[in-house]
Formats: sequence, structure tokens, C-alpha cells
Amino acid sequence: MTASVALGVIFRYGLNRPLLWSDEVASSSLAWMTFIGAAMLYSQRNGHLSLTFLTDRLSPKTRRVVRTMADVVELILLAVILVGGIVFMHYNGEAVTSALELPVYAVYSVVPVTAFLAIAFLIRRMRCAAPESPQPTNHHGEQG
Repeated sequence: MTASVALGVIFRYGLNRPLLWSDEVASSSLAWMTFIGAAMLYSQRNGHLSLTFLTDRLSPKTRRVVRTMADVVELILLAVILVGGIVFMHYNGEAVTSALELPVYAVYSVVPVTAFLAIAFLIRRMRCAAPESPQPTNHHGEQG
């Protein structure tokens, strides 16, 4: 993205011969980097901004329940984004970008791809945060 913007500026203002594709590459790269970064933050417990002044006052057990409910709501919203992104790609399937003449779905696919990644990261994070169930013991009191 940086190279595309730099080349665009050099060619437009330095050589007075603008590159038609540089803005398109830069904006598509920015979209992909932004959405990938947002999806990657789901792999961390406190990756995205959260307001905890209310939940900090709850007991640990209640806090865990509230966090699980919030995670489920996030999963539902990410699923809506995933489906909406697929539908949006479908409706724009024949269109091409103006400068590079790439299929528009190559750019718009960032939405469902990163929504899927975010869902996978969130499910993994939820599974890692789930309290372990006690191991069954045999009649001698040993685990296993």
C-alpha cells in the first residue's frame, strides 16, 4: 500500500503522468489490512476495545456468564456479516474495478473471508476460556 501511494504521488506530481491504478491498489490494500487486523484481534481476549466498568464490579462467575453472552452476540453479528458479505459479493459478481479491471468480488471478498476468520478466532478463544470440567475419579479417588 505504501509503495502504491508513493508511486502515485511521484508519478502524479513529479512526472505529471498519473498512474490510474495506484489509488485502486491503495484503497483495496487498506480495506484488506483493516479487516484482517480486526479479525486477528478476535484471537486475543482483550483485542478489541471494551468497556468494563460495569462488569468489573460483578463476581467472577457472573462476569464469566456476561462475557459468554457477549461472545454469543458477537458470533451472531459476525454470522450476519459473513452472510451479508457473501450476498453482496453475489450481487456484484459481474462488475470489475475501473483501473485494474479485476473482479469486484476480489475486493469485496474481504468481508466474508475476515468474518469467517473472526468467527474461528472467537470460537477458539471461547473454548480456551471455558472452565475445565472436573476429571472423573475411580473408586480409589484417582483421576483417570
